[in-house]
Amino acid sequence: MVEATGPAVTRFTEGDEVYFVDGGYGPTPGTYAEVKIVDERLLARKPERLSFVEAAAAPLVTITAWEALRERARVERDQRVLVQAGAGGVGHMAVQIARLAGARVATTVSPGPKTELASSLGAELCIDYTREDVAAKLRAWTGMDGADVVHDTVGGKTFTACFELVRPYGDLVSNVESPWEDAAIKALHNRNLRVSFTWMPAPQVFGWQPQRERQRGILEQAAAHFDAGELRVQVGAAFPLSQAADAHRALEAGKVLGKAVLKIGA
Repeated sequence: MVEATGPAVTRFTEGDEVYFVDGGYGPTPGTYAEVKIVDERLLARKPERLSFVEAAAAPLVTITAWEALRERARVERDQRVLVQAGAGGVGHMAVQIARLAGARVATTVSPGPKTELASSLGAELCIDYTREDVAAKLRAWTGMDGADVVHDTVGGKTFTACFELVRPYGDLVSNVESPWEDAAIKALHNRNLRVSFTWMPAPQVFGWQPQRERQRGILEQAAAHFDAGELRVQVGAAFPLSQAADAHRALEAGKVLGKAVLKIGA
């Protein structure tokens, strides 16, 4: 919520409810704080349907998935899309954003609550990557040699494994820094794939102000979908600010379904 505004502010007034992404990378302080000064050009109005905890969880993962699927892969109606880790922070938003575009979605998840979440968000095929052959299940579902689009939200060996999961002339997009190996690059070449990356913090790290404002525009578009009930954010755990280290440990251990949030003042 906006507590106070400077004399040059024109878009917001005190009491307005907003959500945003700012800081945490480079020299700009992040949001592990009770109060933060934010350029009004980076603020979007908070979706009315979301609580403040949900709104805190939404921006980073929403922008990341939106950039990956809508802007990089340009997902279209009736395409077959595979989202790696569809119950994770970015993954659960990616499943929904692909569905919003009219695509059919498969995802890799572990059995139990993560499969239940991904299914509830619109994934029609949930592949248990711990026990099933992902490539075989995907080929049977698509009826072709891979998916039209694969969104990697995991990185590492999962990223290179994705090369064989994208149909020839398909799209692979990743939001995770991944290793490159000569043999893996050859697989990309042989399948004529288009490979894209999206690192959401890049505009703030490198000072690309127009791109930062474009990301705010994504939040403004997404707000309408949140309020229409077409998008939702899964908050798997909420920690008081004093337990920030515990929140990071839970995330690193893979114990959080969806997103973890720090509650200021709790």
